[in-house]
Amino acid sequence: MKTSLDHLPEHKRDQLQSAVERIRELIDPDLIILFGSYARGDWVEEREPGTPSYRYQSDFDLMLVGRNEHAVRQMERLRERHDRAPALCRRRR
Repeated sequence: MKTSLDHLPEHKRDQLQSAVERIRELIDPDLIILFGSYARGDWVEEREPGTPSYRYQSDFDLMLVGRNEHAVRQMERLRERHDRAPALCRRRR
């Protein structure tokens, strides 16, 4: 199991840090675990030829862990909020 993010490019580490900071602004999980393609190191970014936008890009898979019922309820509310309006969980600029 990897315990470092050194295998990720700097811009991906920055994106992940922003996501973690946003989560911590909204709730206070005891633990945040990165899993999936970014944790394994086999994420995908396929660029569409001739455009700066991505055609396909892996997302961050994060598991939030809480020790008590209150923390779990907070996480469930955050997930419901994200499911209704994913833009709410993105950092506003």
